[in-house]
Amino acid sequence: MKLLRMLSGSERALEEEIDETSDSEEQTVRYNVISGVRPVNVESEKCKFFKLKFDYNPIFKYYNPLPPEVLHKYSYASDVYLPQSVKIMKFLIRKYGSYENFEATTGGRQLTRQEIIDLVKDYCRRENFKDGEIVLNLSEDLLSTASMSRTAGPHGILSVRIGDIHESWIEGLLRHELSTHYVRSCNNMVQPWAKSKDRKKFKLYPANPTEEGLASLHTVLLRQDPLLFRNALLYFSIAMAAKLTFRDLFLKLGEYVHDPHRRWDYCMRAKRGQTDTSRPGCFAKDQVYLTGALNILKNRKSIDFEALMRLGKVSFEDVERLKKAGNGDLKHDSLRVPSFMSNMKFYRGRLDAIMKANGLSDSDFKAASKVTQADECRFDI
Repeated sequence: MKLLRMLSGSERALEEEIDETSDSEEQTVRYNVISGVRPVNVESEKCKFFKLKFDYNPIFKYYNPLPPEVLHKYSYASDVYLPQSVKIMKFLIRKYGSYENFEATTGGRQLTRQEIIDLVKDYCRRENFKDGEIVLNLSEDLLSTASMSRTAGPHGILSVRIGDIHESWIEGLLRHELSTHYVRSCNNMVQPWAKSKDRKKFKLYPANPTEEGLASLHTVLLRQDPLLFRNALLYFSIAMAAKLTFRDLFLKLGEYVHDPHRRWDYCMRAKRGQTDTSRPGCFAKDQVYLTGALNILKNRKSIDFEALMRLGKVSFEDVERLKKAGNGDLKHDSLRVPSFMSNMKFYRGRLDAIMKANGLSDSDFKAASKVTQADECRFDI
């Protein structure tokens, strides 16, 4: 049996169907949120934007747009960590001159299709994933570098964008998608809140921003220079998009991203869901990465990280309460914790290293000690 399989046509259709969902409060209504905010005319609008020398606000069209009440949920941008996001970005610029220089210096060469397959297979073997447990979907059409989803059966689908994977960074991508998202999802299946309808019974916070914050920290955990620049730029882009037009946002980001094509991508992510981008507005989901990472770093000395993994899709704020009440299963035979968390002293030391590498100290979090629920990016997505 093969350790790793490629995605079949039928599984691809299923993966698209169950991608990202949102629940209404009165009845469960499933929406493919990420698909719903993906414009169908991106390339034509990008060509027009570049032809007009960036002096244009794109008009986006959607095949299956989200209902206004669902889109509204993701329209609130936070600025709680705005000072920290700017500090992180400027710290990288001072050290490397630009993000492009940082990528060229630390990312290594881009990997071929076969090299990606071989490295994913090797990672699955080292982390003891079962034969055929992970299905790999290589695509050139993904908006993000990679994503993790599940089939109806016992398989995880790892989708990776070809042409955007760097030699020195692929391990971080796999720690993010497989060892965090997928493993926590599997661990969640044996918990009493495995079904979304049961989460209210245990008064659980939404999984985000903890989920994406933990995955973001694991992305850079073992890098020589574990910078959170991309997370900071996503956060900053959305905070600015809430106040600016697409055109003005593109100009604003020029201070941190020189490559106009890469800058377009960040503007696109921040403005997706909008039709007329000449108006201020944002899709705030991507703020979960920095918000979650900084929330965890702020509380890194008190979090039981092994329990956070074993309890599945829970927020770090719920861990001690669940442990004290004995509600969660921490000893089930199927529960997994990734190998890089086996030495907790080393793991916590790496979190301290991330703080230092990004020019952060505990005093940076004092001003952000009190935030509203909207500011904390609590999205179940």
